[in-house]
Amino acid sequence: MTKFFKTGYLLIILAGLIWAGCAGTKTSKEDAYLGDWEYLVEDTPNGDVRGVMNISKEGDAFIGKLTSDMGEIELNDLAIVENKLSANFDIQGMTLDMDGTFDGPQFSGTIGVDYNTFPMTATKK
Repeated sequence: MTKFFKTGYLLIILAGLIWAGCAGTKTSKEDAYLGDWEYLVEDTPNGDVRGVMNISKEGDAFIGKLTSDMGEIELNDLAIVENKLSANFDIQGMTLDMDGTFDGPQFSGTIGVDYNTFPMTATKK
């Protein structure tokens, strides 16, 4: 085999390894969002609310729910793009919007309804 072909063959193998490594990065980045997050929503009309936010995947879509002493609430239209979460949920006939940002094992954001917003923080369990 000539030196040209050996170099070309080595470059093809190297490119394949880099591509395989990048393909795995997307999955592991999404995995960072999955699981249980202990959350706190402050200063709501019902006082501070503590519970667990669970995020999982169903096919290519994120799904989630909030669980607290008040019960379990499904998150609708849950999307996570570049560390930013957006979702909404219905409670007592109202639709509340949830927005926030992940920073490693921390999440910070807000829950809003009408003209009120309440700060929300969470830590991955």
